[in-house]
Amino acid sequence: MPNYRRAFVSGGCWFFTVNLLDRRKTLLVDQIETLRRAVSATRQSHAFTIDAFVVLPDHLHAVWSLPTGDSDFSTRWRLIKNRFARALPKQEALNAVRIARNERGIWQRRFWEHLIRDEADYARHVEYFYHKCLHVPPQWFAPPGNQDYRSLLAANRNPVRRAEDPKTLRYKDFVNKGYVIAGSPATVRERLVEEVIKRLHVGNLMLLIQIGSMPHELTLKNTELLAREVLPGLREIWDDKGWENHWWPRSLRGARQTVGAAR
Repeated sequence: MPNYRRAFVSGGCWFFTVNLLDRRKTLLVDQIETLRRAVSATRQSHAFTIDAFVVLPDHLHAVWSLPTGDSDFSTRWRLIKNRFARALPKQEALNAVRIARNERGIWQRRFWEHLIRDEADYARHVEYFYHKCLHVPPQWFAPPGNQDYRSLLAANRNPVRRAEDPKTLRYKDFVNKGYVIAGSPATVRERLVEEVIKRLHVGNLMLLIQIGSMPHELTLKNTELLAREVLPGLREIWDDKGWENHWWPRSLRGARQTVGAAR
């Protein structure tokens, strides 16, 4: 996670990736004028500077600079998405969840963002780890008996888990390919929920939130951000299933105390 708390960063320069829900569609280029009007209307009501904007058929990238004292890019993207969706006829297929929430099926709910000025601090440590520290023979990554048949099939079908030389990859590759989950606390929380916890049905996470080359202050900041802004959004995900966590100490099971209560 970058070295910042999203709620307190103002006037920052941000990089965004925003995707269509159906990545096979070409709505963004087919309806480029609609998108341009949605962005323009949002800039009039919530000012921001566009430093770069790249529109592809199924997703877009943007670099924005927000005004001093303002860090609310989430509202701006919500307005852009809503204005774009409202201008299109309701022809997309909707699942039961979106119907119940009265949502359109145009955009993915989340988006990815990075605070540009801080990303370099983490990029060099991630690259150092994968380029310098993984001196392990490749056959040791998959010893006999470590995976059952279904797991082997999943590994073969999932490009993230195919054998790849990490020394050829850069920080962006590690993030995009799923080697590393990084970004703002909101992005880390959303990716952990969608790509790890729900997709893999994970109940206990073991996270590496420091790399040996990271300075002490940066490691402490990363730990604090995880504890305060990521973990509280993960703790109750499976509570409604009624499962018992046999790995959790018995003395800590049961009702969970409120986190961050006033002192």
